[in-house]
Amino acid sequence: MRALRADLADAKSREESMEARLQEAEDEMTRLRGEVRQLRTEASIEKKQKEDLQLRLTAQKEELNGSLLQRGRSLKRIIKNKWMIPSSLAIAAV
Repeated sequence: MRALRADLADAKSREESMEARLQEAEDEMTRLRGEVRQLRTEASIEKKQKEDLQLRLTAQKEELNGSLLQRGRSLKRIIKNKWMIPSSLAIAAV
């Protein structure tokens, strides 16, 4: 009978130990789920920021290209006008 009680006590102790380990594992799983949720939120925010930065960069690039194109056209007009003035003076002198 003592052996049976000892076995029962031992089994109960193992059961309590397993329940405690199970509870620790469940707590860890809950913590990790929260961590994953937080990381997904941060990744989503960073993705949105990256997209916003990419859009701003594209807009700035287009603006710069437009500005450079406009300056190029202005330079062409200036150069053309500088060449036309001496030509018109030469024609007027004849």
